[in-house]
Amino acid sequence: MSLAVRGDDGGRLSMKQRLLNVFVARSIADLKSPVFWRDVIIECIMCAYFGCLVIWLLVTCNPDHYKVNTTHIGIFAAFLIFALIEAWFPLCGGLLNPSAVFGFFLAGRLSFARAVLCTFAEIAGVSAGAMIGYNLCPEAQQEQLHAPKPNSGLTDGQGMVIEAIVTFHLIFVALSCTNSRKHSPLAALAIGCCKGSGLMAAGTHTGGLQNPIVPFGPALAKKDFDHHFVVYWIGPYLGGIAAAVLYRVAVVIADKYPKPEVAPPVHRRVDGDDCEAKEMMKLKE
Repeated sequence: MSLAVRGDDGGRLSMKQRLLNVFVARSIADLKSPVFWRDVIIECIMCAYFGCLVIWLLVTCNPDHYKVNTTHIGIFAAFLIFALIEAWFPLCGGLLNPSAVFGFFLAGRLSFARAVLCTFAEIAGVSAGAMIGYNLCPEAQQEQLHAPKPNSGLTDGQGMVIEAIVTFHLIFVALSCTNSRKHSPLAALAIGCCKGSGLMAAGTHTGGLQNPIVPFGPALAKKDFDHHFVVYWIGPYLGGIAAAVLYRVAVVIADKYPKPEVAPPVHRRVDGDDCEAKEMMKLKE
């Protein structure tokens, strides 16, 4: 099982020890492990598949009967993320999202080596998948594809903040639901619902994509990167950083100030109950 699902480091290590552990010890251990390289390869393959599906979702061969809308994309994203996490996360910790990888790294859930190589694997995978998916579409329909952009009434700064907010919620939910202290059996469903709801809420503003590689595939296929990096890369990364910081603060507070144990309630009989019981005994006699 990968480091993505192993839970948090103990709270008794000094800051220097933690940094050495994350940047050196765990990275060296990962680089020496065949399981780590398996995880990186699977991450790349999953993102290639993901990139293909995004292109095919946006390009339809029959536009008269099938038109993509925000609700449709939100439902698609929720089901797809649910299926991929349910199938692959327990095996290799696949995150499919560079901003989520960075958030998990800041939260102490990934080594530095894993964070860097998984990010490169995701970008390489979605690039290959997007180009394969685009070239498998009929040439007459390829013109339907457009690189995602924020609404024309929004500035890049506004779009960046919107993407940061919806990504913050997604990554915080992912960190919380996959915490080894209380791993939720509904983690995949919660993350999928969060992804779909964020996309539907912010879809008409920026797309609500919550993931840098989702717009990167279509932008690469069309060679159109206008408004791309500020809105769809800086925004999600800021959201991921905020989610990781809040999560770590919550974990530190929980370690330092654990919830007091509440004693179970003691049920005592009152005089009225005793009298009633005596009367019942008399009737039985």
